[in-house]
Amino acid sequence: MLIDFNEISAEISHRGAKGSVRETEVIKEYLEKYLPGNIGVANGECISTDGQVSNECDIILFEKNTTPYLVHKEGYQIFPIECVYGVIEVKSKLDKQQLTDSLKKIVKIKSMPKLAYEKQKGPVVNSTTLYGKEWDYFPMIGMIFSFDSINLQTIKNYYIEEFSGESIEKHVESIWVLNQGMIVHQNTDGTIVLSPDLNTKPVVLKADNPLMLLTVHLQALMSSGWLPRFRITEYLKGASFGKIEP
Repeated sequence: MLIDFNEISAEISHRGAKGSVRETEVIKEYLEKYLPGNIGVANGECISTDGQVSNECDIILFEKNTTPYLVHKEGYQIFPIECVYGVIEVKSKLDKQQLTDSLKKIVKIKSMPKLAYEKQKGPVVNSTTLYGKEWDYFPMIGMIFSFDSINLQTIKNYYIEEFSGESIEKHVESIWVLNQGMIVHQNTDGTIVLSPDLNTKPVVLKADNPLMLLTVHLQALMSSGWLPRFRITEYLKGASFGKIEP
């Protein structure tokens, strides 16, 4: 995994990409190799039926097989929020300002409603259990990946301060810093869990190469990802298609 990551990084650097563009492309191409085949990886924005538009998202994880593209241009797409599983913010160096910026973007997109689904019928009805709750769809996950960072304990303290009083489903799943480690959620029995709930707390794990755990973390979350049948007509309410002739 580390070899692949370094090869992708060298290849993109050779193309002439710089700064945040290069870093986002490295993560995007790396994830495309290791995530389940139905998971698409893109840069762009998300919209919801109530007219909300997300900030530009560095990495959007979406359902590749069934998502209708609202805008699909090279390097940029717009997705209905119902077809998106999660987002990853990518930073060069994580400090308080960059952390706050990332957390605000993730909270905003996690707050966007997922409403445009067909009602599930029949003897089998799917659901997802995350954040200590049961959902009739797959809720939005959020992560932060950074190539460098200030002290991770300091980042953890800023994170706790920033999310004081925030509902648990708005919290991020994890924060990853290359060559340093990660901030993940620990259960009361000491086990590391995929997503936070009311019985977990954020902890720092030091690691020179967190890529393997990041990849496994995402694979575990995405392998359980699913969507009810998407109803695109919810985005067309109020639209004018022309005049009806008598």
